[in-house]
Amino acid sequence: MRKMFRISQKGFTFLELIAVLIVLGIMTAVAVSRATNHDAEVITGADTLKAHIRYAQTMAMNSNPNAGDETIWGISCSGSSYWLFRGTAPGDDIIRLPDDEKYINGDRTINLTQKKISVTGFTVFFDNRGIPYYPLGTQWPGTAITVAPASGSGTNVTKYYAFYRICAMKNNRGFTLIEVIITVTLIAIAAAMFVAYMGTSLTQSPVSSGMVAKQYALIQEMELITSQYRQEINNGTLNLNNFKASYVDINSYVDAANTIFTTLNSGSGTYTTQQVLVVTLKNEDQTVMSIFTQ
Repeated sequence: MRKMFRISQKGFTFLELIAVLIVLGIMTAVAVSRATNHDAEVITGADTLKAHIRYAQTMAMNSNPNAGDETIWGISCSGSSYWLFRGTAPGDDIIRLPDDEKYINGDRTINLTQKKISVTGFTVFFDNRGIPYYPLGTQWPGTAITVAPASGSGTNVTKYYAFYRICAMKNNRGFTLIEVIITVTLIAIAAAMFVAYMGTSLTQSPVSSGMVAKQYALIQEMELITSQYRQEINNGTLNLNNFKASYVDINSYVDAANTIFTTLNSGSGTYTTQQVLVVTLKNEDQTVMSIFTQ
């Protein structure tokens, strides 16, 4: 004899879910705590440098040559410090960058030793269109810039991609009028093709709905006439001539020209020798026909 055992299957309780989340939180905290301070300093320093480069580009783009403003701004780095400058000579007109006071040297440069990072040396100029150059007059090639821990241990961050994207902001522009016109034209052509393809379904759907409504009205009227026909049969008082005059001819949908007495026949002979009443109801382009016999 085989015994069957049912295994209980249930979901997690609320307390179990909380316990799992707590354990995951502890594991995450341990993993984060193992990340060195050098890594955090490098990432923070790289992001700050990126923001300062954008700041230099913004200052150049906001300059007004018609008002006599200096249109060339840039960032230069010696490896142990970097600074914002204005003009064609990186060391002549140094402007203080927005940063924590403890990182600012007396000559208004950023002290990388205080930030506990080192940066590969570079210089980049921006004109009033935001285009990067180095040397001045030659467009910036997108050279890699590496931010590393000053202690020599930890994770280096190479800001090639991010920095190149910063310096390539000249490509981040709006659409020209011609591009907008071309786009609108293409959208219009696509819309016209869609309407041409779907036009029959879209334009004829109300027509189909109207046809169904007309047909339904005719069927209702024919059912009323049929109901009177059956009543006359049940009462034993059916006379097709009287039936036609009393119930068919007065109907507002009756097609008088095609509501007639006739005999059904084929090419070789008649199906019946008795006359039948052909009733035709018409509602514009919709028609319903029934045959009534004595």
